[in-house]
Amino acid sequence: MVVGVKEDGIQVQNKIRIMPKHVSSKIAAGEVVERPASILKELVENAIDAGAEDIEVELVTGGIESIRVVDNGEGMGRDDIVLAFERFATSKITTFDDLTGVRTFGFRGEALPSIAAVARVEVSTRTEGSVGGTRAVIERGKVTEIADVGCSLGTTITVTGVFGEVPARRKFLKSEVTERSHCVENIVRCALSRKDVRFSVSEKGRTIFTAPKTDDTEQRIARIIGPAFIEKSRWIEKSRDGYAVHGYVSSPEFSRSNTKGIYCFVNGRYVRDTVIHHALMKSYRRFIEAKRYPHVVVFVDVPPGDVDVNVHPAKIEVRFARSQEVYGLLVDAVTDAFSPWKAESGRHDNGSEFIEPRAGSDYGRRVEEAVRHYTLRTGMGKEWSARPGKPRGALGRNDMTNVGKRWDLAENAGVTTARMSEEEPLPGKTFSQMRYAGEIDGTYLVLIDDDGLVLVDKHVAHERVLYERLKKQAAEASPASQELLMPQIIELQRSQAAFVLDNKSIFEELGFSLEHYGGSSIAVKSVPVVCGGMNCEQVIADIGDELERAGTVESLSLVRERVMTVIACKGAVKAHDALSADEIAQLCRDLDDTPYSSHCPHGRPVSVRFGVYDLERIFKRR
Repeated sequence: MVVGVKEDGIQVQNKIRIMPKHVSSKIAAGEVVERPASILKELVENAIDAGAEDIEVELVTGGIESIRVVDNGEGMGRDDIVLAFERFATSKITTFDDLTGVRTFGFRGEALPSIAAVARVEVSTRTEGSVGGTRAVIERGKVTEIADVGCSLGTTITVTGVFGEVPARRKFLKSEVTERSHCVENIVRCALSRKDVRFSVSEKGRTIFTAPKTDDTEQRIARIIGPAFIEKSRWIEKSRDGYAVHGYVSSPEFSRSNTKGIYCFVNGRYVRDTVIHHALMKSYRRFIEAKRYPHVVVFVDVPPGDVDVNVHPAKIEVRFARSQEVYGLLVDAVTDAFSPWKAESGRHDNGSEFIEPRAGSDYGRRVEEAVRHYTLRTGMGKEWSARPGKPRGALGRNDMTNVGKRWDLAENAGVTTARMSEEEPLPGKTFSQMRYAGEIDGTYLVLIDDDGLVLVDKHVAHERVLYERLKKQAAEASPASQELLMPQIIELQRSQAAFVLDNKSIFEELGFSLEHYGGSSIAVKSVPVVCGGMNCEQVIADIGDELERAGTVESLSLVRERVMTVIACKGAVKAHDALSADEIAQLCRDLDDTPYSSHCPHGRPVSVRFGVYDLERIFKRR
C-alpha cells in the first residue's frame, strides 16, 4: 500500500501509484501480442533482421500450444541474450535521429520482453566463430536458466503456453484452424517481401507452407499466391522524384469479396495504409462493382526519411511525409497497367486516362458468356429458355424497356398464387397476378394492378428464391447437383482453402463435390445447379472468406446459412441482365411460392409498393 502523510499527521492512501513491473509488462504485452501469429511475426522479423537466409517454423495446435522458429542468422552472445529480454533493449537505435532512417523490421525493443511476459521462452543461439552456443529459459519475463550448449549457427526460439500467464486473454483465441491460418498469413507477408529468404512452416511433421529462395519476384509471387494470379494480373512499375512503385495488380474480373487479397509493402514492410488503399480503390472503381476488391501485390519504395514507421506498436501502419506523391504515383501506375482497355473518351480525375472494358474485349466477352450460360431451373426441373436480348451494359441509365407491352402474368399456365410464407402477404394481388409494365435501368421490374404499382429488384428477388430452394434441398438431403465433364482445379489462398476443406460436409450438402488437390488447390467435381455457368473459383473463394470471417463464433447452422447466401447471390440474375417475358412470369410465380420473400438473405427489400393513395400524396392530390 502506498501511504501519504498530511500536515496534521493523518496517514491516507494515495490514489496514484506506480504499477508493479509484472502488471505493467503484461499490459504492454497486450499492445504487441494479440494472438500466436503476433508472436510469430516478431520472431520471424527478428530472424530477418539478423541476416537469416533460411527460416523454419514449427507450430503445435496452430501456434496456440507452441511456436518454434529456427534461423541461420548471426545469432547472439551470452550477454546479449539477457539484455534482449529487457524492455526497450535494441541493437538498431542509438539516438532519436536514427528513427528517421530505420530500415529494419524491429527497433522498438518491445517484442521479446512482451512475448516473455505472456509465455515461456527457450532460446538456443550461437554466433559465427564461437565454439559453443548458449541456452536460456525465460519465464514470467525473467531469465531462469542460462547455460552453455552445443548448437548450430543462428538462433532457435521456442515459445510455449501462449497466454499461460494471462488466461483471460487466452479465452479470446479462436479455433486451431483460425490461429494456424493467421500464423501462415504472417509468413506469407514476410515471404512476399523477402524473396532472398527461404521460408518453411510445418505442423505435426507435415509441411503446410514453403517458399524457396529466389531472385525472381514473379516466381516468388506465383509460388505463394498461385500462377493463376500472375496470369490474370498486370505488372506495374513507375517512379518519380525518388518514389517508386512496382508489383502485380489483378485484372478487373479477378476480384474478391474483401480486402485480404491486397498486399502492400513500404520499403519491404507489410502495411495497412489508407493512402495506398484509397489510391487502389480509386483506380479500380471504374472497372469493378461495389463491394468487390482487387487482388494486388504492390511494393512502394520511398526515402527512409519520408516515412514514419513508429506509428503503431505492431508497426503495421506508417505515415508518409508526401502522401500525395505516393497516391498519385500509384493511381498512375495502375491506370497505365490497363491502358489496352481504356475508353477513347474520358480522363481520370487526376488527369490520367481511365479505362473501361470495351465491348468485345476479353472482359466483355466473359460477361456476355456468363449471361448466355445463365439458366434458372424451376422447382419441377424445367429450364427457362436462354435469355435473348441485350447483354449487360446495353441499357442506358434510367432506360425503361418494353414500355407499353402489358400482359397479365396470371395468364401463364401453371400459375400458383398461394403464398407459402408465414409473413404478412403483399397488399393487393400476388406478384403473378399483377401486370408487367416495363423495367427501369435493367434492374427494377414494374408491376401494376388496380391498386397501384410494385417495383421489384429482380436480383434481390431471385436471390431469395434460390436461397430458399437451397435451404429446402439441404434439409431434404437432395441437392440438385451438376457433375462437371472434367474436374476444375482452382487455386485459393491458403486461409480460404483451409476453411473450405474443414467445412467440406457443408459443401456436399449443397451439391458440391470437392477434393484436396495439393497445397492450396481444390478439385471441383460437381456444383449445385444454380452455380452452372458461374465463375466457380470466385464463388468458392468468396465462401472461404465467409467461413473465415465466421470463425468459431457461429454455430454450424449459421455457417451453413452463410454458404447458401453466397451461392444464392452469385447464382441470381444480375442487374442489367435481360429477361424474357416467360422468365419474368416464372420469377413472379416463384416469389409467390417462396417463404419470407419480402427481403433477400442480406436483408435488402425485394419489392416496394406504391398504392394509389401514396401516388395521390406524391402528386399533392391529398
